[in-house]
Amino acid sequence: MLKVIAIICMLIDHTSIVLDPFIPNEWYDLYKIGRMIGRTAFPLFCFMIVEGYYYTRDKSRYLGSLLLLAIISELPFDAIFSESGFKLEYDNQNVFFTLATGLFTIILLDNVNKFMKSISEKQRAYLGYALKVANIILQFFIIIIMTIGINYLKSDYGVAGLDLIVMIYYFEKIPVLLKRFDGRFDSNKAKFIFAGLTVLFWLSYYDYNIGRINELMGFPAVILIWMYNGKRGDYKIPKYVFYFFYPVHLTVLYFIRKMLAGY
Repeated sequence: MLKVIAIICMLIDHTSIVLDPFIPNEWYDLYKIGRMIGRTAFPLFCFMIVEGYYYTRDKSRYLGSLLLLAIISELPFDAIFSESGFKLEYDNQNVFFTLATGLFTIILLDNVNKFMKSISEKQRAYLGYALKVANIILQFFIIIIMTIGINYLKSDYGVAGLDLIVMIYYFEKIPVLLKRFDGRFDSNKAKFIFAGLTVLFWLSYYDYNIGRINELMGFPAVILIWMYNGKRGDYKIPKYVFYFFYPVHLTVLYFIRKMLAGY
C-alpha cells in the first residue's frame, strides 16, 4: 500500500509539472495542489529503501536493480526536466541514483557495524571500547565519502536525500537501546514511530534550509509510516511493476507534452 501511494503521489507531482504550461491562470491552484501531493512520495521511497534492505534476501541484487533502473530512467528523466528532448544531460540525475546511493551507504554501514561488533565481543573490555570508538569513526568516514560522491553525482534531492535514508536507518535503531529500560520499545511499532519522527524532522529541516514551506507538505508520509504494520500487503502486484513504473510514466508524460507543445 505504501508503494502504491508513493507512485500515485509521484505521478500527480510529475503530471503537474508537465501540464503546468497549459493550466489556465484561474486554475493554477491545481498545479500547486498537485505539487503539494507529490511531496509525500520521496519520504515514503526513502523509508521503503531502508525497509527493503532488511527484508530483501539478496542485497546485492536489490542494489543492482536500483542502479539498472536509474540508468534506464535517465533518458526519460532528462526528456521531462531538461526540455531538450531525448538527449542525455548531466546537470541533474534522476532520483533512483539517490535511492541507490542511500542503499549502498546503509549496506556499508551495516556490514561495518556487524564486523566491528563481532570482533569487539571477542576482545577484553578495554579493547572492546576502543573498537566501538573505531566503529563510530569508520561509519562517520563512510558517510562523509558517500556525501562527497552524491554531491558530484548531482542526483535529485542529492545530499539531503542521502541524509534522510541514513537518518531513518540510524533512528530506527533507537528502540533497540531503549528496550533495556522498557520492554514496550521492543516492537516494530516503536521503530516506525521513530522513523516517522525522523521524516518529520527532515521535512522541517529541509524547509528551514530553503527558507520556505515546501517539503512539509509531505507530512502525510509521517502518518502513513506510523500506520505501517511491517507486513507485506495482500496486493498481488509483481515487484517489477513498481520498478518500471518510473521510466514508463516519464516517457508517457514526455510524449503527452510533445503532442501538446511540440517539445
